[in-house]
Amino acid sequence: DVSKEGMSLIGIGIASLLLWNFVELEWPSFLCISGIVLFSGVPASEIFSMALGSWIVIFLLACFMISHSLNEEGFAKRLATLFITNKHAQRNPWYFILFFLTGALTMSSIMSPTATFLVFCPIAEKVFTETACKKGEYLPSLIIVSLAIAVNIGSAMTPLGHAIPMLAISFCKIITGVEISFPAYSLFGVLIGLVIYASFIIILKKFFIPDLTRFKSFNAVSLRANLPPPSKRECMVTFIFFMIILMWLLPEAVAVLHKGLAEKLKSGGAAIPPMLGVVALCLINVDGRPLLNAKEALKKTVPWSTLLLLSAVLSLGSVIIKPQFGVMNLITNSMSQVVSGTQSIMF
Repeated sequence: DVSKEGMSLIGIGIASLLLWNFVELEWPSFLCISGIVLFSGVPASEIFSMALGSWIVIFLLACFMISHSLNEEGFAKRLATLFITNKHAQRNPWYFILFFLTGALTMSSIMSPTATFLVFCPIAEKVFTETACKKGEYLPSLIIVSLAIAVNIGSAMTPLGHAIPMLAISFCKIITGVEISFPAYSLFGVLIGLVIYASFIIILKKFFIPDLTRFKSFNAVSLRANLPPPSKRECMVTFIFFMIILMWLLPEAVAVLHKGLAEKLKSGGAAIPPMLGVVALCLINVDGRPLLNAKEALKKTVPWSTLLLLSAVLSLGSVIIKPQFGVMNLITNSMSQVVSGTQSIMF
């Protein structure tokens, strides 16, 4: 049976979902956490450690700050430009659209999806302007929607700075006790993501893409002509970023430099590499200023609403699965009745 506290948690969850979807994210997240503290009977310190005190929040905060530096120094724009100006993308308008979306997919798999969308949107607007596309027309609207879909698929392919994969990894460990490593998730996520993306592209080309004749007049190479050569700051930021990825995916590689450090990195968890990356970017000065202005990044780039939502979801999910509340038994029994008699392959 579901306990009194369990019923309170179900009510808090339903109310929070309604408020997040139809009102806003910020104060309902505080209300959700407050409700859990007041009505669950779980110690407040434990709940807060699962919310804003969670390593996942720190991890994402550092990743967002690093994304800010990559965007400010031009790495993101350069990567996007290289995707859409290569010789294969110039074969015909459809290939241009394909490489445009694939570039967004690739960038969003290693950077913030919001930052990726903001990099590719101005490129799309330039294309629309030069090809005489008007606001509200079918083709530009379809391309923007397709861009959003590609970015969302990419953001689920790796946990590098992405909230949803981190939630999945966290809840898997809490519920099952199984810890999924970054390389394991990334391998599975990339394979599944590419399958979904390929299916999306096939559907897009077969059923939705209309005549692209007007795109033949767009000269994508002009975008590369306006791109400045890589600066020292961009090169340094890019190097630090890929060192962070190396420490995430192959911590054993650090053992070549220092065996003890590699062991400490593995035991410290996934949040340590991006935190060290933020410190390095703030301390290293190039051309008289640091590679990362932390205050500016916290003010302009970090999506605090998302972090508050994540904190509330983490705290609610971590508490509601506790066996003394009976909520998980209720869900398990309900699902068992729904899928009973169903073939495993259909399930």
